[in-house]
Amino acid sequence: MKILKNYLYNLSFQLLAILIPFITTPYVSRVLHPDGVGQYALSQAIAEYFTLVGMLGVSLYGMRAIAFVRDDKDKTSIVFSEINAMRFLTMGVSSIVYIIYVVTLKSNDILYWVQFLILLFNMIDISWYYQGVENFKTIALRNISVKVLGTIMIFIFVKQKGDVPLYAAIVAGTGFVGNLLMWLGIKGQIRYKKPKITNVMHHLKASFVLWIPTIAVSVYTYFDKVMLGWLSNEVEVGLYESAQKMVKIITTVTTSLSTVMVPQISNLFSHGEKEKILDVTNRAFSVMTLLSIPLLFGICAIRNTFVPWFFGYGFESVSNLLIYSSFLVLTLSWSSILGKQLLIGCNREKEYTIAVSIGAVVNLLLNFILIPSYGSKGATIASVAAEYTGMVIMMYRCRKSVYVFSIIRDLLRYGIIGLAMYFPIYYLGELLRPKFATTFIQILLGGFIYVGFLLIAKDKNIYSIMNMAKNRVNRDRD
Repeated sequence: MKILKNYLYNLSFQLLAILIPFITTPYVSRVLHPDGVGQYALSQAIAEYFTLVGMLGVSLYGMRAIAFVRDDKDKTSIVFSEINAMRFLTMGVSSIVYIIYVVTLKSNDILYWVQFLILLFNMIDISWYYQGVENFKTIALRNISVKVLGTIMIFIFVKQKGDVPLYAAIVAGTGFVGNLLMWLGIKGQIRYKKPKITNVMHHLKASFVLWIPTIAVSVYTYFDKVMLGWLSNEVEVGLYESAQKMVKIITTVTTSLSTVMVPQISNLFSHGEKEKILDVTNRAFSVMTLLSIPLLFGICAIRNTFVPWFFGYGFESVSNLLIYSSFLVLTLSWSSILGKQLLIGCNREKEYTIAVSIGAVVNLLLNFILIPSYGSKGATIASVAAEYTGMVIMMYRCRKSVYVFSIIRDLLRYGIIGLAMYFPIYYLGELLRPKFATTFIQILLGGFIYVGFLLIAKDKNIYSIMNMAKNRVNRDRD
């Protein structure tokens, strides 16, 4: 029940994270144009890289470390103080290096000075603590407030193509304020303890192990944009960013489940509950596949009616990119279970590192081969290939911890139903004009067909979800 409650809190924010870009992206893409979107994405990617170096895997390590000791208030305070001391030190060094980079290479570009806020709000981020104690309500409320405030400010202040720095300031600035407010919530829970240098160094070493796969993953989440900027142009970066962002935003519907389960799995692992881990993981896999398949086929089916009215003039190529990008839905969803939930949650970081590092090498090689000739399309294909490479390796490593044949069976069953949903809504879109009403009708029809076939097939997951929702309504009435 606690997992469900945390999932609903996390999902509420994730749904808002989906809704807000659907409100702001059409406006921002029309105001900033593809090259403006590309400038923002490129500068953000570079700032995020310096952040990744400075964070040294704190987000995942901190969440897991807190989950291990959360039953002891004194130990929790000690671990929290030590991890924060480590994080302020490493992020401080990274911030200095970023300033040197901007002064020497980007001194006349105010956009890169504005993006320094990204390093600052990550320096004070303690959401990993709330995740470790499974307090997802506070995180959700904070994130919702920040997102709403940022959205309002974007519509008020971003008015012309030259407002890229202002747009960046709003996005990063509201994030900084939100992270600052998170510190108010730990009053009474955490008592600051003077950190011991030896313990800080221990955390630094342990966090470094998780940092390596984080850097590897960043190759096909941030560095691909940097390579596009180097090997192609900012317009291609803008097109690529638009397609990737929409797919990854939609995928948060599934990956949010894995996020709330990591501390639960870590806690079970610390108590030796291996059978419970196996049961929880395989149920999560089944539900994840149920949700991923209609999202994958749905993106492909509505792309031609969605892109023209959503992004506007100049973004027509995004429609083709979504064909390839949509396949990320499945691999990002599965990898979130295999990587974060199983490997990291159960102290198997080395295996996780190997998988994502091989994926990163694949991504780099394909980027150098494909981007010069195919631009954003080449970068998209490289990203998909890298994600699936890492996922297959993780699946092999976790073959004793998951029911592989059950996963394949679910994939085939939901895949057939997804195909049955795809064709009617795709051809409906071909008959109608590309506008919001058409896309909305396609989504409603697709949902009706998919759920209808699941009910006919008496799928256990859909009935379980329905019964859970029914029980929740009955409890609220009582």
